[in-house]
Amino acid sequence: RKECMQILTALKRDEFKLGLIINTQLSSGDAYRELIVKNLGFGTLFDSMIFSNEVGFLKPHRLIFQVAQMELGINNPSDIIHIGNEPENDITGALRSNFRAIYFNTDENAPPSIFAEGCSPEYIVNSLIEIPDIIKKIKW
Repeated sequence: RKECMQILTALKRDEFKLGLIINTQLSSGDAYRELIVKNLGFGTLFDSMIFSNEVGFLKPHRLIFQVAQMELGINNPSDIIHIGNEPENDITGALRSNFRAIYFNTDENAPPSIFAEGCSPEYIVNSLIEIPDIIKKIKW
């Protein structure tokens, strides 16, 4: 998405730590890392990149979120906002790890009504452009 670089750059400029968690099922973390760093140019913006094949756990498992928390050096998990587009893997996984969550709803995604009980995100966005303003609104 074109706006990704703009949004990540804005968040980094505002001194947010940025992490990435990817379920790597058919490709290795190295293949994703090369795509992110070399082809997309996002690599320098992330403080941490977690790939499931390297840590041994897939989202929504709590341990993959805990690895991200540890790598980012953030003591309180509720100080982390996970943004994702999969209700179970991203939102349920983040909330059960005591992270906060924003659901990025796209046409390809399941409707928000399928969130697990007690696992509704704080915000639902339909455009990535909404994310920086929402993050600034969240009460810490």
